[in-house]
Amino acid sequence: MDNIINPEFSSTSAVLEKYKSEAFNVLVHLHLMAIQKGTYLKLKEHELLKATDELYAFIGAEYKRAWQIIEIEGTEQFLAELQSFNSKHQSSKNTSIPFDAISKQ
Repeated sequence: MDNIINPEFSSTSAVLEKYKSEAFNVLVHLHLMAIQKGTYLKLKEHELLKATDELYAFIGAEYKRAWQIIEIEGTEQFLAELQSFNSKHQSSKNTSIPFDAISKQ
């Protein structure tokens, strides 16, 4: 998750740029929620996905808006950005997560 809070990642994200007028709390949840939704879809956890839809609708505000953006954009671009950033910025230790494993829905 370090890349999500890495200023270099934030400055290179096309989707964060597209939604830059959104509240900070929306922006910091977009990639996390894309991972969440992508994982649920990959694992065919449809009930969990439905419960999450309901949870974020209930919580409202920035969580609801971030989840709406994931619904609009899909997960692919968010996950691709994370994978690309990880590939370019791998440390000597291989700590990156293979997002391509969940990005193909």
